[in-house]
Amino acid sequence: MIKKSSEDECSINHAKYPAELEFKCPSCGERVYFCYSNPKHDYKDFTGKMREFRNQYCCTNSKCAMSRVCFNPAPLNVLPRKQYSLAVWKWIAIEAKIHHQKPVQIVERIKEVFHLSISESTIRNYLDEIDVYVSGKIDERTAELIKAQGFILLSFDGQEPDENGPTLWLFVDVISNRVLRVAILETADHSTLHEIVESILTDYGVKLIGMISDKQNSITKMHDEFYPDVPHQYCHFHFLQNMWNPLELKDSHLHKELAKEINHLYITSAAKDIKKNVEGLGKQSIRDLFAEIEKDLRKLVKNSSKKFDHLRGIETYGKLSAYIVDIEQTCANEDPSQWIVKMLLKTAASIRERLDASRIAYEECVALNKQFQEIRALLGNPDLARAEKIMLLDSMLDAIWVETSKKEGITSKDELRTLKPSISNTQEQILLEWVRLYKSYRRGLFAYYDFLVPERTNAKIEKKFGEEKTLLFSQCAKTRVGMQVRTRGEYLLKELYAGKDEIKLIIHDIEGEYDMEQVKAGLEELERRVKQETECWKSNLGGIDAIKNVLNIGKKRIKKGDLDEIKS
Repeated sequence: MIKKSSEDECSINHAKYPAELEFKCPSCGERVYFCYSNPKHDYKDFTGKMREFRNQYCCTNSKCAMSRVCFNPAPLNVLPRKQYSLAVWKWIAIEAKIHHQKPVQIVERIKEVFHLSISESTIRNYLDEIDVYVSGKIDERTAELIKAQGFILLSFDGQEPDENGPTLWLFVDVISNRVLRVAILETADHSTLHEIVESILTDYGVKLIGMISDKQNSITKMHDEFYPDVPHQYCHFHFLQNMWNPLELKDSHLHKELAKEINHLYITSAAKDIKKNVEGLGKQSIRDLFAEIEKDLRKLVKNSSKKFDHLRGIETYGKLSAYIVDIEQTCANEDPSQWIVKMLLKTAASIRERLDASRIAYEECVALNKQFQEIRALLGNPDLARAEKIMLLDSMLDAIWVETSKKEGITSKDELRTLKPSISNTQEQILLEWVRLYKSYRRGLFAYYDFLVPERTNAKIEKKFGEEKTLLFSQCAKTRVGMQVRTRGEYLLKELYAGKDEIKLIIHDIEGEYDMEQVKAGLEELERRVKQETECWKSNLGGIDAIKNVLNIGKKRIKKGDLDEIKS
């Protein structure tokens, strides 16, 4: 019931027992009785100032748990001890969580739309609470899903937000697509990771049916020592990426040489004020004369590689080869004595010379890419049975080994060592690195056949890490967001996995669900993280106070020494 008070210029609301419940206990159905009314709570809403008195009730049934507590099931209009209404709180939450607005933007929008002035610091405090509250609700939903599921397929990986600070580790159940744990670790050795995995299994009371990782040494050691009977899938994406890296570097060098040739052609590098006396045209700027050709050539070398799909060096080589053929064929029908024709043919000859010099590198990149695509297609073929896929991949890599090892004079795969990608890597060295990688990854490439879902990679975690950083970049307006990743990354990652629909539902259904103790504990944890991150900042220097404290210690020692001397 809301009444207007002219004295206080505010609307007064008495939050009584909901009429539809007919004074019946929501737990046992017995009658309830009035206990007391809370002190007034003044706050602001979109419509103006509000004053609320909230009545509290108890159940008359002495056996009911609600007989020992005071409650009111009426929906909340304002959260405890808040100066703005729940409607305002929700609006701020939607702006931040769904539309990703910064605090300063929220301040401007709420003033523009509702003529309500809220300070940026208040908005930031609200956002801290919203982060903690939403995170807690997501955790509750996760616990329900995992408990009903009864087991987890664990995918996990670490994120290094900067060079100096600790690493953020994310543990996700692939089947439910829920975040199980986020941990900030100074070191992630196998024992530390094992403790975290065990705590997850204990907290959720479930069984571990499989693991997916990028094959870090600490993870494989943890698995082999503590979970040897659990299928462990090595990430296909990381396996292919390790194969792709030396090939891509070799192709990039090819592209660099071709681009360098185009940049140093006479028609693309001559000074713009250099002119040539051309028949029938008089003095003309060389760059202007060949501007269209220059534009074409620069477009031809302006390519980019797409991971696992195409390589810019190969693409540029093919396009340049076709273009100089067009130049030569077109000029064949022109007067060879004309200066412009001579320059075009000279340009084509220079490019062809570079192409001829790069032919071996080009052919090696083409051959390597062809073999890579065959391995990739075979590895990702969903229609092949495990045994058939293993047999075909074994056969393919063994063939590479037999042919390449003879050329390199290597007799045993045990002699193979990790290849550091370099522009000097030969085709044979790259192929032998692929053989070594397959030998190292083989036991974990096909574990997904034992899973309930055909999940072969933990690349989704890396994608979420990227989305999280992008959001933090936009919110902080700075590229160095290591502190934000470690202090608030947990909230963003849980939200990204939960999805916008769940976030909206959590915010919408806050009435009667706001747990002060949960939010308080979460805010204390956030404060601890922030304090830990900022304790070494220059702004936290003790300064004169620190110097005086040390001097006082010295004075105390002197007084104690004098006293001892007097006693003696």
